[in-house]
Amino acid sequence: MLRYPQRTVANERTLVKRYHERLCAYGVRDYGWETCWRDYRLLAAEHVLYPMRWWMSGLPQDFWGMFVRPALTGFRDLGCAELLR
Repeated sequence: MLRYPQRTVANERTLVKRYHERLCAYGVRDYGWETCWRDYRLLAAEHVLYPMRWWMSGLPQDFWGMFVRPALTGFRDLGCAELLR
């Protein structure tokens, strides 16, 4: 889930919906759309931690620094804060 500038909540939702439909078409049961969308948003929230992990492991800022803004943007755009309540 790298958030490129052209990715928006609207087209991400469409892509995740398509992914969910394919899962169902291939026989996945008991995994509703709302659960799938929530799981996607939880993954976006988790991505905020990756740059911190890389920083703590000693990787250079040139590497982990480029992931901070996209991770925070995804967290904000997808309303991930509400998942942490």
